[in-house]
Amino acid sequence: MKTVFVISGPSGSGKSTLINMLINDFSDISPTVSHTTRRMRSGEVDGKDYYFVNQERFAEMIQNGQFIEHVKCFGNFYGTSLMTVERSFEKNNLCIMDLNWEGAYNLLHDGNNNNVLSLKSDNLKKIGVLILPPSFKTLRDRLQKRNSETNESFESRLSESFVVEKIAKYDYVLINGNITESYNDLKEIYNIWK
Repeated sequence: MKTVFVISGPSGSGKSTLINMLINDFSDISPTVSHTTRRMRSGEVDGKDYYFVNQERFAEMIQNGQFIEHVKCFGNFYGTSLMTVERSFEKNNLCIMDLNWEGAYNLLHDGNNNNVLSLKSDNLKKIGVLILPPSFKTLRDRLQKRNSETNESFESRLSESFVVEKIAKYDYVLINGNITESYNDLKEIYNIWK
């Protein structure tokens, strides 16, 4: 049995930290690496954090049907290629994806729009986990500490964060007020489904 573990949440929720902790603790998890058209941030590595491509290359990949999901978010494109999922499954039976809510919903619920390649299989489980900060103020503070956003992208990320209708689309919702407690909860969820 193969498992796709989809984790999402607003920027600043702590999802990347939690995902990295899980990957470091469990050797049977393989992360997927998404493609993006956004600029590389300080400290990021191409092929490790993202595959950084220009808009023309991204459009070509869409045209060639190379993505299992892709979205436009905050003025940039993000997508998970079938190649990166296949590479993850070559290493282990569980792959982990860091997706925004729209990409997660499309993947988890086999969205029927043109940008989703369904991962339907009798031998595949898809589990969705939404990570949220404990409050809007906490989210604002975390994003400001990053110091990596323009004013426009900062406000976009904040306004996109708390839409209640998104929450019902996940199997689990974790409120990340304390990273250790949240990680213990995430590990428990992982152990149920691995």
